[in-house]
Amino acid sequence: MNEDSETIRRTWQQNDIPVILRPKTGKLKVKLPEGRAAMRWLRRPGKHRPNWNKNHFEVPATWLNHLLEMSLQKYQKTYLIQPYNEKEVCAAACQNARGNDCQCSCMGANHGQGEDGGAWFEVNETFKVRWKGSVLAVRLMSV
Repeated sequence: MNEDSETIRRTWQQNDIPVILRPKTGKLKVKLPEGRAAMRWLRRPGKHRPNWNKNHFEVPATWLNHLLEMSLQKYQKTYLIQPYNEKEVCAAACQNARGNDCQCSCMGANHGQGEDGGAWFEVNETFKVRWKGSVLAVRLMSV
């Protein structure tokens, strides 16, 4: 499911569907069809305000789940560009998770299904997989 850099670039450059880029660390980068005019809609109560940076907003990473919910409600579709671990095995941490923040190799396909929701066979609870870094992938989310 590894996306090439051209697909990610094209996704980021299109202006019809919102795009949220979640880097491995740091703030989310958010592009909305209305551009800077969406500042009032994007702003959340609290101490943090969206920062405008050339062609996108930057917001705290903790906004991810709420922002995805808001975006899907308003636009019906949203691209999420995020790192994922290409060699990681999906585990209970993903299957029992809440929200949309997922870095494992299932790219959210098993996220929040619960231990018996995805017909997984658990080999043992101490199984480990090592990875050498993450890559970016694009996921189109829709209602």
